[in-house]
Amino acid sequence: MKLAGVYRVGVGKDFNIQVKGCFMFGLWGDTLKTMYETIKFTMNINPLIAAFAITTPFPGTPLFSLINKYGKFLERIEDGLSSGFFGNKVFYKTDTTRKDDVLRCYKLAYRKFYLRADKIFELLTNIRSFEELKWFFNIILQAPLW
Repeated sequence: MKLAGVYRVGVGKDFNIQVKGCFMFGLWGDTLKTMYETIKFTMNINPLIAAFAITTPFPGTPLFSLINKYGKFLERIEDGLSSGFFGNKVFYKTDTTRKDDVLRCYKLAYRKFYLRADKIFELLTNIRSFEELKWFFNIILQAPLW
């Protein structure tokens, strides 16, 4: 299978490896279309675990400078640093990125990825310890599925 110019030779399960993927929404230049493409890409490569995050422009980074110059901050960054990358906050907007679109795609990604019978079965059959079982239920309870 060809995905985004890369040929898929085997993703994890073909080699008995638990693959995890991290995907971000609201990157500089993101649009509603590119965020939907991220969701589609995640579904196509289907890692065992997918973590989705909303981009956080940390002070002192090039992204922070870009937003100061060309975008608009919606939240004080200092108010969200304790929540980490998975705090369900959109800190800025640009000409191509709207707060509502970022939040909608972030939540949609979790729903589309994890609320599938085959994915739930795959996760449950890959649990190898009591700690992983606790993690599984914790992630389901904390994920922004609704």
